Amino acid sequence: MVEADRMRKEPELDRTELKIGLAKKLLNRSPTAATSALVFAMLAAALLSIDIPTRDLILWLIAILACAALPFIYIAVQSRYPFSPQNIDRYLFANALSCLCSGLTWGTGMGLLADGASFITVMFTFLIVMGYSTGAVISHGLYLPSYLSAAGTALLIYGLSVISRGDAPGFGFGIAALVVLVPYVLVARHAGRNAVAEITSGWRQQALLGELKAQRDEIDKINKNKSRFLAATSHDLAQPLHAQGNYIAALGNRLSNAEQRELLDR
Repeated sequence: MVEADRMRKEPELDRTELKIGLAKKLLNRSPTAATSALVFAMLAAALLSIDIPTRDLILWLIAILACAALPFIYIAVQSRYPFSPQNIDRYLFANALSCLCSGLTWGTGMGLLADGASFITVMFTFLIVMGYSTGAVISHGLYLPSYLSAAGTALLIYGLSVISRGDAPGFGFGIAALVVLVPYVLVARHAGRNAVAEITSGWRQQALLGELKAQRDEIDKINKNKSRFLAATSHDLAQPLHAQGNYIAALGNRLSNAEQRELLDR
């Protein structure tokens, strides 16, 4: 019963503060995610250069480079205008929009570059989109709208693109791209819940530390007041006792009878 009362009284993390916590985590991962995506794109282009014209790959890499620059612009804006309850929704929308641009570039690029009649080309492009979607779980999985904008868009566009051509190899890989989206979304949801739990736990820990600090300060204040009270009380008690001792000493000097002196000593 006591535990239930304590849980009911425990403060809850404000939804706006939770959004700010998620945005900070996304921001911290943005540089690594953008750089990794760019490096992965270059490796993918090198792999596809065997069967795909260099000009097409260069155009796709330019689009990837433009998408990779968006997170750094996002970081620059955030450093000038920090997260706040007034702008956090716009920042999260901007993050999802940046992920959408990235997902469109990867999905459309791989879908156009895939030769539906070539098993090798379709397989390579499928694996590349899968690799991108897997990496997106780490970089954007904690915020489901951003993950769906990135990996969901890439898988959906790529899958529909190769399916629409009707070639046997492409059709199979296209179906696989659409089917694999379901477990990826479930993994992203799980990652998002873990992120929320981590943020909430950290906030509660900070709140508890703040409460303990306030209690410590209150105890220190009480101890100081107690010390001042005891010092003042000791001083007030010492004065009459000291005066009493002087009176007793003076009275002793006036007594000549031994019995009276003995009585006074007692």
